[in-house]
Amino acid sequence: MSTIAEAVSRIRGQVKAEVQDAFITDRYIYSLIEKFAQVLMRRQDYANKLMKFNSVWKTLPYIEMINVDKVEAGCSGISSGCTFKYNKTLYFWWLDGYIYCPNIAWDAIKLEGVFSADITKWNCDTQDDCTPRYEQPIYIPEALFAEIEMQVVQTMVGTMQVPSEDSDNKRNINRQ
Repeated sequence: MSTIAEAVSRIRGQVKAEVQDAFITDRYIYSLIEKFAQVLMRRQDYANKLMKFNSVWKTLPYIEMINVDKVEAGCSGISSGCTFKYNKTLYFWWLDGYIYCPNIAWDAIKLEGVFSADITKWNCDTQDDCTPRYEQPIYIPEALFAEIEMQVVQTMVGTMQVPSEDSDNKRNINRQ
């Protein structure tokens, strides 16, 4: 799996952009990579093909669970004290950035998913906290990276082209 710096360097090499270019920063290139990667990964997800790419899945090994009232999980503001005594089916739902598991008495869960942001501060590995962002792995399938590179390069070529100025303004027919 390649790092963010390696991916940015590959694209910078394709467009022959110097590091000192004011308009072509590493952050700009990475933002374009992320933009096109999200579009292509969503397309793969809609076709149910994203699950086969192991390189995009990240794991949070320990997410501590806290007890909340079942009705509060629905955000109704009414406390019932209900515990779903006779319902033995294990289920969960995602609401407002929280995972609710109404009838599971676990202390923690392991979560695997495709995240759009950096999750290293929550993965219980203190070594990852000190890794600079550009040295972290890029979670984009290698099979999609060629298409992503092509779209990023096309966008950057348009950015890098500066319109030429008409040097002979006296002979310009549009000038009055």
